Amino acid sequence: MTNRFLSHVSLAVVVVALITLMLAGVTEAASSKTVSDTAQFVKLMKKGVNSAYVATYEVSNYDFFSWGSITVANIPPRPGTKVPENINDYSSDLETSYVFRATDGRIVQWIQDHTSVSACSNGASPSGNEKLQCSRPFQYIPSNGFDEESVGFVPETVLENFETFDPVFRGRSSPIIVKSSKRFGLLKCIRQVQVDVRDPERESTCVNRSGLLVSWTSVNPGDTVRVLLTNLSLDPTKRDFVALVKPTKAMILPPF
Repeated sequence: MTNRFLSHVSLAVVVVALITLMLAGVTEAASSKTVSDTAQFVKLMKKGVNSAYVATYEVSNYDFFSWGSITVANIPPRPGTKVPENINDYSSDLETSYVFRATDGRIVQWIQDHTSVSACSNGASPSGNEKLQCSRPFQYIPSNGFDEESVGFVPETVLENFETFDPVFRGRSSPIIVKSSKRFGLLKCIRQVQVDVRDPERESTCVNRSGLLVSWTSVNPGDTVRVLLTNLSLDPTKRDFVALVKPTKAMILPPF
C-alpha cells in the first residue's frame, strides 16, 4: 500500500511539474511573440521608409502642420554610394522632399538633397497668406530649426514615433493584424496602448506589403492625430525635387 501510494504521489508531482512547464512555456512564447511582432513591424516600416515612393497623406492635427495634405517623395540611395558630408560636419544620403498644403491656404515645401536643403513658404500675414517664395540650396545645419522641418517626412516621423512609443509608462503592443484595402492591397496593422495609466495613450499603425505607411492614428486624452494615405506612386523623379517657384532667397525656415 505504501509503495503504491508513493507511486501515485510521484506521478501526481510529475504531472503538476509538466503542467507548470507547459504553462510557463506558453507564457514565454506569448511574450516572445509580442516582442517579435513589434520588431518585425519596425523592420518592415524601415523598409518602407527607405523605398522609392511619392505618397500623399491627408493629415489632421498633425504636429505644427495641423490640417491639410502632405506629399512626400523619396529616392533611395544606390548601393555602395558614398555618403557625402558638408562643411557643418553633417552627412546624409537622403534624397527626399515634401509639399504641405494646408486647408487655410498655407504652403510649405522642404527639399533635402543629401547635405543641402531648400524650402518654399507663403507664411501668413495680417492680410492673408503672403506670396510664395523659395530659397536656393543651403548647407544643412544640425539644429532644432532644421530638425523641426523634417516632421513633414511623414513615414519616417511615424516610424520614429512608433519606435519611441511610451517613453515613460510601460507599453503593450497587440499582435500584427492583416487587413485588406481596396486601393493599397493587404495591410499589416498593429495597435499600441499604454498600461497602468488612467488615460492611456493609444496608437494604431498600418503599412502596405512594402512597409510604407498607409494609416496612423494617435489618441491622447483630448487630442487625436490622424494620417491617411490617399495617393501613391512608386516612381519618384527629379521633378519632385524642384522648387515650386524660382528660388530668390538665401534660406527659408518656414514659420508655423
